[in-house]
Amino acid sequence: MNPAAPNTVKYRPEIDGLRALAVLMVVIVHAFPSKLPGGFIGVDVFFVISGFLIGSIILGQLQTEKFSILEFYIRRANRIFPALVLVLSSCLVFGWFALFDDEYKSLGRSTAAGAGFVANVNLYLEVGYWDVASKLKPLLHLWSLGVEEQFYIVFPGLLWLCWKRKFNFLTVLLVVSVVSGLWMRQTMMSTNHSAAFYLPFHRAWELLAGAILAWLHLQAKGESPRWVSQINQLLFRVIYQSQHPQAPNSTYLINNVAACLGLTMILFAAFALNEKIPFPSKWALLPVLGACLLIAAGNGAWLNQKVFANRIAVYIGLISFPLYLWHWPLLSFAHILTGAEAGPKLRNLALVLSFILAAATYHGLEKPLRNSQLSAAKRALLLSLGLFIVGAVGFGIHHMHGLPLRAINQLKSADLFNIRRPPVAKNDKNVCFKALPNNFKLQIQNGLQEGTQVHCQARRIENVSMAMLGDSNAGHFAYDLHQRFGESLLTIHSAGQPYLRDFMHTAESQAILDFVLKQPHINTVVLSHLGTELLQDVTPSLSRKPYIARPEYFAALKRTISGFQSAGKRVIFVSAIPMLDFDPKACQARPFAPSKTQQRCGIPRSEIAQTHVFYLAALAQLRKEMPQLDIIDAMDSLCDKEMCYAKRDGKILYSDFKHVNFIGSEFITTPLIKLIEQKKSMGSDSIDPKG
Repeated sequence: MNPAAPNTVKYRPEIDGLRALAVLMVVIVHAFPSKLPGGFIGVDVFFVISGFLIGSIILGQLQTEKFSILEFYIRRANRIFPALVLVLSSCLVFGWFALFDDEYKSLGRSTAAGAGFVANVNLYLEVGYWDVASKLKPLLHLWSLGVEEQFYIVFPGLLWLCWKRKFNFLTVLLVVSVVSGLWMRQTMMSTNHSAAFYLPFHRAWELLAGAILAWLHLQAKGESPRWVSQINQLLFRVIYQSQHPQAPNSTYLINNVAACLGLTMILFAAFALNEKIPFPSKWALLPVLGACLLIAAGNGAWLNQKVFANRIAVYIGLISFPLYLWHWPLLSFAHILTGAEAGPKLRNLALVLSFILAAATYHGLEKPLRNSQLSAAKRALLLSLGLFIVGAVGFGIHHMHGLPLRAINQLKSADLFNIRRPPVAKNDKNVCFKALPNNFKLQIQNGLQEGTQVHCQARRIENVSMAMLGDSNAGHFAYDLHQRFGESLLTIHSAGQPYLRDFMHTAESQAILDFVLKQPHINTVVLSHLGTELLQDVTPSLSRKPYIARPEYFAALKRTISGFQSAGKRVIFVSAIPMLDFDPKACQARPFAPSKTQQRCGIPRSEIAQTHVFYLAALAQLRKEMPQLDIIDAMDSLCDKEMCYAKRDGKILYSDFKHVNFIGSEFITTPLIKLIEQKKSMGSDSIDPKG
């Protein structure tokens, strides 16, 4: 279908136009996701384009025996390093003035990973319970660059080996592509979506699709395959109902059909897909095949001539790489500084600035370097040195914990956004830990219970009369309770594990429930977990999505409470804290942040009632069905009749949008401690199992 001339890579302006479509889709979905929910497939289009262009270069040079791996990497360095060094450096400079130490530490790690082209691996390793929201990661978008560069570590050598061994290129490319696609599919089916999304071999088939297309173009030697001409002639006869023996142009119709079909597939994916649909999956075939069809159609197709080869589209394609690099940090920093979803005006401003910076980078940095008198090798060496220095600085920032002595950190109190923890029990020197079920202990000691902590100060296990179980919500309160009750308290909390009977259960969590149930000296059990997420099945923060009720949570909660009560233990239930729809760091003064953002440190209680609707209804039902149950209402502790506060009396109460800090925890532990002491003074540490 109008292939390139043999052994050469002829400039095709319509491919730059396709780059423009890809980058615009990504920019739109990042700035206004509701407008183009599947715009993230622009990255997949980029992969195909990159595979086609690089494949054309390498295969063409191999056929003329002019290929050099060193020259290949020199070209890659001169192509991507200038803009990358500039953007990474700018982010570090801006972060120095605007980010707190934990944020700057994270940025340093991301910078080092981006400079080392392992941003995708870094993001994969960071995915987890304590992972920050994606919009708070200014260099999140570098994952795709990592995938590409890791692919290009292997790809040139693979093609060179095939050439030397006289293997069939098409067979090798097809086999590797199919294996990559099947591996991606199997990984998705095993629900390891992060691996399928970020890791290079799961994405290799997309780049290989472009490389296979490049091989087909080069093999055609400037002519269309016979079967293409035959299909074109058949289309001509069907459309025009003519018996004319030869269509006016041997590939005109099929080129146009291919281009229209390709664009339709891409646009359908961009509008039909969204973040709720697992990706990549079979749906990734739409943008990949769509891009292949558009490239294969060539400049003989009307769409490619008139739309994608348009001067505006071509120009956006030329600045697409710096535009891609600039747009996400600007949107992310806007999100960080406002503490919530940046408003439309601010997002529009970020996009305009992205285009300005992209154009300035292209004309002021990339083109001058390309036209400089330095040799390509010297330019690549200097740029590599610059990238290494930026990466090393980023690593140093991470290693030095975000440089807490910077001026911005003087604006906040020490450990303001941290949660205090009592000493951790992690071996048999602690009497409580020694008494715990073996399977639970082994999981912790082998590092398989990440996010689980046990706290106990008892000298004898019989001294423990109280236990608190739960997820990170319970972790809020462990320090205050251990300060007050000392060796009479055992706390066990695990990230994401509510410790409920037969709900999100593991053998270890059920063993802990059985352990506490069977200890006669433990007469009071405190249950605390983030029930809002567990019941509603989503996080009601930072978005306004509809919620899905999970009645099995409520049944498991009642089952767990009843089990302890039947064993003669008093149960105190601490309800979930109200969750914010903004980052509490916005309540702290920082440079560049809009002044009104620093005043937005609460949510009307009526809004909390809407976002927590299922949970509040379940809590009311729990009170009705279990009137003997003691409940500490975290919402009453952190809210008045009108507002729920992230900052009160000049003090910030939250560490992030769903966890309170050591100041906020006191608002809940104060009435909790009072209730426990009240029950003790009344001599009612336990209840009659018969009621």
